[in-house]
Amino acid sequence: MTSGTLICPKCKSTDIAVQVIADTHTKKRSALWWVYFLLIGWVIEVLMWVFVTLPMLLIRIFHRRPLETTIQKLAVCQHCGHQWKLKRT
Repeated sequence: MTSGTLICPKCKSTDIAVQVIADTHTKKRSALWWVYFLLIGWVIEVLMWVFVTLPMLLIRIFHRRPLETTIQKLAVCQHCGHQWKLKRT
């Protein structure tokens, strides 16, 4: 047995499948951003929509919030179905 072989901690089987799961979501806004928006930002945004509708529309369409991706490795035993997260190496 080599040091790279995966062994199920539950049934001690070596028949293990590894899955890579990528979770993509938009970054959340901080509490400070929401305080600014509630106090000042909404007034500026309304005025800009009234006076600069077309450029604001184009900005909203083409400017996307950044995405954040997290990757996990999940090992699944083919005999007993036990699953666990693998540490990053």
